[in-house]
Amino acid sequence: MKNVESTRRGRFSAAAILLAFVALPLAAQTVSDPSWGFSLTVPAGWKVHQEPAGALLGHDDIAGLIMVLPHSAGSLAQVREEMLQGLVEQGVELRVVGQLDQVLKNALGGACEGFVDGQQAKGRVLGVVSPSGGGAYVIAVSTPAAYRKELALAADQIAKGMQFPKVDASELVRALAGTWVTMTTNTETKVTLAANGQFSLYSESSYGGSFSDSGGGNAGGWGTAGNREVRGRWTVRGTRQKGVITLVYESGERADVQYAVHVEKGETWWNEYVFDGELYGRQR
Repeated sequence: MKNVESTRRGRFSAAAILLAFVALPLAAQTVSDPSWGFSLTVPAGWKVHQEPAGALLGHDDIAGLIMVLPHSAGSLAQVREEMLQGLVEQGVELRVVGQLDQVLKNALGGACEGFVDGQQAKGRVLGVVSPSGGGAYVIAVSTPAAYRKELALAADQIAKGMQFPKVDASELVRALAGTWVTMTTNTETKVTLAANGQFSLYSESSYGGSFSDSGGGNAGGWGTAGNREVRGRWTVRGTRQKGVITLVYESGERADVQYAVHVEKGETWWNEYVFDGELYGRQR
């Protein structure tokens, strides 16, 4: 799986945030994505732009932006820890100020400040957790001078109205459990997702060639090989078609891996999946 050891996935760049202000499409009443693991209700008067990375909301008369970003934390305690670490992405740097309060049975909220695209930002951040794990961060930001309580109230409304559909995780686990392999010219990567929630990632690389003597004849061969294996536990959210696999390594590091079944010329190949942009085939 490509980039499976990355502990933080890309979100929205500052450029994407600014573009969202220019042409936000009209909002549907409820929006969701299979990879999110939740749906949200768009507050009246707000417009939304959505993609697998999350949702951006804007308003014609309320200055600011609301970001809704999926996460894979499994508890409120873990949500608190991640919120206190702050959000640092391309063009976005936000941190919690003051204390985090439990605003709902499954949500924490507090003030945040920092910078967006080089400009000072002030706002409110909420972390919501699903009963089955995962959830969303709802981040409402504006400039300090333009910040108003209406922006924070809209963020609270989104958090309170968030729905987490019941998913039969065991069915997803059964569909994805197995050994998946991808190969390039010199590298083979093999990922085994066990039905008991454990995984192993094995990668083997080999390179070969030959030496020539001064007369151009073959003077012998050379070869190098390297392999590595990591282990941990995995969980999944989404549908059989697409979603997110969360890997937790033995070191404690986490990685979210986007998956989607391979579809070509209208035909669905259930024994082939794209994991973070790399096509894998089921070996067994």
